[in-house]
Amino acid sequence: SFGDADFSMACDLHDDCYSSSTSRLACALALLGGLRAACENAYPAGSSSRLTCYTVASIYFVGVRLFGWLFYTGTGNPA
Repeated sequence: SFGDADFSMACDLHDDCYSSSTSRLACALALLGGLRAACENAYPAGSSSRLTCYTVASIYFVGVRLFGWLFYTGTGNPA
C-alpha cells in the first residue's frame, strides 16, 4: 500500500498471474495498471499525492521487471 492507496488486490492478482500461462511482461503490466487504479481511487486527479502514488507504483513495476524472474513459475514467456 501507499498511504490511502490499497495495492493488495493488484499484488494478489499479480501473484496469481505468475503461476498462469500469461507472460511475465503481461503480468507486470497488469500489476502496474492495478496499482495506478488504486492510486486513482485513493487520491483526486492532479493532486501531488496521486502523482507520488504513481511514482511508487512505477518503482514497484521496475522492481518486478528487474527481479520478478526469480519467482515466475508460469508457462508463458518468462522475459
